[in-house]
Amino acid sequence: MHWSATSGGAGGSCIPSAGDVVVFDENSFTSNNNSVTLDLEDAICGEMIWRNITRTPQLEGSSSNRLHVFGSLTLHPNMVWTFAGDLYLEGKANGLTVTSAGKRFLKDVYKTTGGEYTMQDSFSLAKTFHFIAGTWRTNNYEWYMNGMNARYTPARALYLGSSLVTLKTNYSQYQSLEWSIDGDALPWMPEPQPCFFKMPIPTSITISNRQKSLITIE
Repeated sequence: MHWSATSGGAGGSCIPSAGDVVVFDENSFTSNNNSVTLDLEDAICGEMIWRNITRTPQLEGSSSNRLHVFGSLTLHPNMVWTFAGDLYLEGKANGLTVTSAGKRFLKDVYKTTGGEYTMQDSFSLAKTFHFIAGTWRTNNYEWYMNGMNARYTPARALYLGSSLVTLKTNYSQYQSLEWSIDGDALPWMPEPQPCFFKMPIPTSITISNRQKSLITIE
């Protein structure tokens, strides 16, 4: 067991649960390229913080596994994100944050609960952002994704500010990109600028919302 109750302390503590703050810091790694492997089908933690990282560790795991974060997520520029599975942001409180530190999430990201998350820097994912519940604030940072699925019924709020939202793919073959939003339960908050979309062709845009006039597509 590698988990400890203190920074640099002895291992042997239990595997983190949804109520535990997980911290990786300068005492967590002994050499470059050390790895944290998510080898559970569903890995769970409360807040996850990477701080004071002086080496180049990586967070890795299979595409069939999932990471569930029940609080804020704070990455660090020196760490490497090679985890290939889905990320679930499941915090229920307001004032939660996501700091990507230049990392790109390699599969789908799910915003599942009624809590509020605010981006602290640009947010990039290779696949689809699933906006199921709660509040998402881009905080005027750029947002890159392959597609967005917001065809869910819980009340949600999306605050885009002056963010540039880019739908893109790295695949050379034909692949449809979709921004799919449906229902009056998702208000748009451009604060007060319009939201600008940038996308390659072919792309399908489906916006069914009474406030769709706030969306500018270029």
